[in-house]
Amino acid sequence: MVKQHAGFAEEQQSKFIDAGLADAAHGPSTDGGRFKIGPGGRVVIPADVRQALGVVEGDTLLATLVDGELRLQSPRLALRRAQAMVRAAIPAGVSLVDDLLAERRREVERDRLRGR
Repeated sequence: MVKQHAGFAEEQQSKFIDAGLADAAHGPSTDGGRFKIGPGGRVVIPADVRQALGVVEGDTLLATLVDGELRLQSPRLALRRAQAMVRAAIPAGVSLVDDLLAERRREVERDRLRGR
């Protein structure tokens, strides 16, 4: 079956995502797949790939070009990766919230002593 999307046909494609081979660091693995470049440089992302990414029509994907590879990720995945990077940079037992609150209390006390 061929679906039409804004003048670009989405051809039926074989199963792209093998959910059984997913890993937390890199997400579902792929068994390959071929995509045709359509008018205006458009590429149709197969439904099973969109489902694995957790995106629907109208959502925004983040794209990066790494070593000649085009990588697409959902904003939710990008946020989780950024949070993991921040967690890895904070020493164990350190609470940024507690540090921020203590700093704010010191500022309030300095302002109080200066008569502000």
